[in-house]
Amino acid sequence: MIDTSNVAGKTQQYHNLICKRERLQNKLKQPENKVVEVVTRKKLADIQREIEKIRIELS
Repeated sequence: MIDTSNVAGKTQQYHNLICKRERLQNKLKQPENKVVEVVTRKKLADIQREIEKIRIELS
């Protein structure tokens, strides 16, 4: 049997990561400086890895 509370939690976490990724992508459109751009790209990569992990867990 599937633990539905875990699925709901993972789905919410997935949604939150998607929103966070979107905000960071918007920030990249107008980076304040090179350092901010590099840090933002690293955060985006980390978020993308988390999204992929959750996607695999939910499938």
